[in-house]
Amino acid sequence: MKFGKLLKETTEGMGPEMTDLFVRYKELKKYLKAMKKQKQPVEAAKEQDEEASHSGNQELAPEQALSPEETAFVNMLNEDLLRFNRFFIDKEEDSVIKLQSLADRIAAASSAEQLQALKAELVDFHGEMVLLLHWSLLNYAAVVKILKKHDKRSGLLLRAPYLANVLQQPFYSTSVMSRLVKMAEEHINRLSAD
Repeated sequence: MKFGKLLKETTEGMGPEMTDLFVRYKELKKYLKAMKKQKQPVEAAKEQDEEASHSGNQELAPEQALSPEETAFVNMLNEDLLRFNRFFIDKEEDSVIKLQSLADRIAAASSAEQLQALKAELVDFHGEMVLLLHWSLLNYAAVVKILKKHDKRSGLLLRAPYLANVLQQPFYSTSVMSRLVKMAEEHINRLSAD
Protein backbone atom coordinates (compact mmCIF):
# COMPACT_ATOMS: atom_id res chain seq x y z
CA MET A 1 0.00 0.00 0.00
CA LYS A 2 1.32 3.44 -0.88
CA PHE A 3 2.13 5.69 2.06
CA GLY A 4 -0.18 8.49 0.89
CA LYS A 5 -3.13 6.11 0.82
CA LEU A 6 -2.24 4.68 4.24
CA LEU A 7 -1.98 8.19 5.67
CA LYS A 8 -5.35 9.17 4.18
CA GLU A 9 -7.08 6.07 5.56
CA THR A 10 -5.54 6.61 8.97
CA THR A 11 -6.51 10.28 9.13
CA GLU A 12 -10.07 9.48 8.14
CA GLY A 13 -10.18 6.76 10.81
CA MET A 14 -9.10 9.13 13.58
CA GLY A 15 -12.06 11.44 13.18
CA PRO A 16 -12.68 14.84 11.61
CA GLU A 17 -11.09 16.81 14.46
CA MET A 18 -7.74 15.10 13.76
CA THR A 19 -7.74 15.40 9.95
CA ASP A 20 -6.06 18.82 9.97
CA LEU A 21 -3.39 17.60 12.38
CA PHE A 22 -1.45 15.52 9.88
CA VAL A 23 1.21 16.44 7.34
CA ARG A 24 -0.37 17.81 4.19
CA TYR A 25 1.34 14.96 2.38
CA LYS A 26 -0.76 14.92 -0.78
CA GLU A 27 -0.55 18.71 -1.14
CA LEU A 28 3.22 18.70 -0.59
CA LYS A 29 3.64 15.85 -3.06
CA LYS A 30 1.67 17.77 -5.71
CA TYR A 31 3.79 20.83 -5.00
CA LEU A 32 6.96 18.79 -5.52
CA LYS A 33 5.70 17.44 -8.83
CA ALA A 34 5.03 21.00 -10.00
CA MET A 35 8.55 22.14 -9.05
CA LYS A 36 11.15 22.32 -11.79
CA LYS A 37 13.81 19.64 -11.55
CA GLN A 38 17.12 21.07 -10.45
CA LYS A 39 20.25 20.80 -12.56
CA GLN A 40 22.03 18.68 -9.98
CA PRO A 41 21.63 14.95 -10.74
CA VAL A 42 20.62 12.53 -8.02
CA GLU A 43 23.99 10.73 -8.16
CA ALA A 44 25.84 13.95 -7.31
CA ALA A 45 23.38 14.58 -4.51
CA LYS A 46 24.05 11.12 -3.08
CA GLU A 47 27.79 11.76 -3.20
CA GLN A 48 27.35 15.09 -1.41
CA ASP A 49 25.13 13.39 1.19
CA GLU A 50 27.81 10.76 1.82
CA GLU A 51 30.51 13.43 2.08
CA ALA A 52 28.37 15.46 4.48
CA SER A 53 27.62 12.43 6.66
CA HIS A 54 31.30 11.41 6.80
CA SER A 55 32.43 14.92 7.67
CA GLY A 56 29.62 15.36 10.18
CA ASN A 57 28.46 18.46 8.31
CA GLN A 58 24.71 18.23 7.88
CA GLU A 59 24.20 21.88 6.91
CA LEU A 60 23.37 23.03 3.42
CA ALA A 61 26.34 24.18 1.39
CA PRO A 62 26.21 27.81 0.16
CA GLU A 63 25.75 26.63 -3.44
CA GLN A 64 22.68 24.74 -2.24
CA ALA A 65 20.74 27.87 -1.30
CA LEU A 66 17.00 27.36 -1.44
CA SER A 67 15.10 28.53 -4.47
CA PRO A 68 11.81 30.40 -3.92
CA GLU A 69 9.92 27.16 -4.70
CA GLU A 70 11.96 25.21 -2.15
CA THR A 71 11.55 27.98 0.40
CA ALA A 72 7.78 27.76 -0.07
CA PHE A 73 7.98 23.97 0.36
CA VAL A 74 9.97 24.33 3.59
CA ASN A 75 7.54 26.99 4.83
CA MET A 76 4.62 24.60 4.24
CA LEU A 77 6.42 21.92 6.25
CA ASN A 78 7.25 24.42 9.00
CA GLU A 79 3.57 25.42 9.22
CA ASP A 80 2.67 21.76 9.69
CA LEU A 81 5.30 21.37 12.43
CA LEU A 82 3.99 24.46 14.22
CA ARG A 83 0.45 23.08 14.09
CA PHE A 84 1.63 19.69 15.40
CA ASN A 85 3.59 21.23 18.24
CA ARG A 86 0.74 23.47 19.42
CA PHE A 87 -1.67 20.56 19.40
CA PHE A 88 0.77 18.16 21.05
CA ILE A 89 1.81 20.54 23.83
CA ASP A 90 -1.83 21.32 24.65
CA LYS A 91 -2.74 17.64 24.61
CA GLU A 92 0.25 16.74 26.76
CA GLU A 93 -0.61 19.37 29.40
CA ASP A 94 -4.27 18.34 29.45
CA SER A 95 -3.30 14.68 29.73
CA VAL A 96 -1.00 15.22 32.71
CA ILE A 97 -3.78 17.10 34.50
CA LYS A 98 -6.41 14.51 33.57
CA LEU A 99 -4.33 11.57 34.78
CA GLN A 100 -3.61 13.31 38.08
CA SER A 101 -7.32 14.01 38.48
CA LEU A 102 -8.15 10.37 37.79
CA ALA A 103 -5.53 9.22 40.31
CA ASP A 104 -6.99 11.57 42.94
CA ARG A 105 -10.50 10.32 42.23
CA ILE A 106 -9.32 6.71 42.53
CA ALA A 107 -7.80 7.47 45.93
CA ALA A 108 -11.06 9.10 47.07
CA ALA A 109 -13.38 6.43 45.61
CA SER A 110 -15.42 4.61 48.23
CA SER A 111 -17.47 2.10 46.25
CA ALA A 112 -16.87 -0.66 43.72
CA GLU A 113 -19.14 1.12 41.24
CA GLN A 114 -17.04 4.30 41.41
CA LEU A 115 -13.85 2.30 40.91
CA GLN A 116 -15.35 0.49 37.93
CA ALA A 117 -16.38 3.80 36.35
CA LEU A 118 -12.90 5.21 36.95
CA LYS A 119 -11.35 2.10 35.42
CA ALA A 120 -13.44 2.68 32.28
CA GLU A 121 -12.26 6.31 32.17
CA LEU A 122 -8.66 5.15 32.55
CA VAL A 123 -9.06 2.69 29.68
CA ASP A 124 -10.41 5.50 27.48
CA PHE A 125 -7.58 7.78 28.57
CA HIS A 126 -5.04 5.06 27.81
CA GLY A 127 -6.50 4.60 24.33
CA GLU A 128 -6.29 8.35 23.66
CA MET A 129 -2.62 8.40 24.70
CA VAL A 130 -1.76 5.42 22.49
CA LEU A 131 -3.50 7.13 19.55
CA LEU A 132 -1.53 10.29 20.24
CA LEU A 133 1.74 8.33 20.19
CA HIS A 134 0.66 6.73 16.92
CA TRP A 135 -0.20 10.18 15.53
CA SER A 136 3.26 11.45 16.43
CA LEU A 137 5.07 8.56 14.74
CA LEU A 138 2.88 8.71 11.66
CA ASN A 139 3.53 12.42 11.21
CA TYR A 140 7.26 11.87 11.64
CA ALA A 141 7.17 9.13 8.98
CA ALA A 142 5.25 11.48 6.65
CA VAL A 143 7.86 14.21 7.10
CA VAL A 144 10.66 11.71 6.38
CA LYS A 145 8.91 10.44 3.26
CA ILE A 146 8.10 13.85 1.82
CA LEU A 147 11.66 15.05 2.45
CA LYS A 148 13.01 11.96 0.69
CA LYS A 149 10.80 12.79 -2.29
CA HIS A 150 11.99 16.40 -2.17
CA ASP A 151 15.66 15.42 -2.16
CA LYS A 152 15.15 12.96 -5.01
CA ARG A 153 13.24 15.53 -7.06
CA SER A 154 15.39 18.58 -6.39
CA GLY A 155 18.83 17.07 -5.84
CA LEU A 156 19.12 19.37 -2.82
CA LEU A 157 19.98 17.54 0.39
CA LEU A 158 17.39 18.94 2.74
CA ARG A 159 16.41 15.75 4.57
CA ALA A 160 19.31 15.37 7.03
CA PRO A 161 19.42 18.95 8.36
CA TYR A 162 15.63 19.24 8.44
CA LEU A 163 15.17 15.95 10.28
CA ALA A 164 17.79 16.97 12.83
CA ASN A 165 15.46 19.89 13.59
CA VAL A 166 12.35 17.68 13.64
CA LEU A 167 13.93 15.38 16.23
CA GLN A 168 14.04 18.37 18.61
CA GLN A 169 10.35 19.23 18.16
CA PRO A 170 7.85 18.65 20.98
CA PHE A 171 5.57 16.47 18.85
CA TYR A 172 8.45 14.02 18.34
CA SER A 173 9.47 13.99 22.00
CA THR A 174 7.01 11.45 23.32
CA SER A 175 8.67 10.54 26.62
CA VAL A 176 5.99 12.28 28.72
CA MET A 177 3.17 10.63 26.75
CA SER A 178 4.85 7.23 27.02
CA ARG A 179 5.17 7.71 30.78
CA LEU A 180 1.46 8.67 30.99
CA VAL A 181 0.55 5.49 29.10
CA LYS A 182 2.56 3.39 31.57
CA MET A 183 1.04 5.17 34.57
CA ALA A 184 -2.47 4.62 33.20
CA GLU A 185 -1.66 0.94 32.67
CA GLU A 186 -0.43 0.67 36.27
CA HIS A 187 -3.66 2.22 37.58
CA ILE A 188 -5.75 -0.10 35.39
CA ASN A 189 -3.81 -3.14 36.58
CA ARG A 190 -4.21 -2.09 40.21
CA LEU A 191 -7.96 -1.63 39.78
CA SER A 192 -8.25 -4.97 37.97
CA ALA A 193 -6.45 -6.76 40.80
CA ASP A 194 -8.83 -5.39 43.44
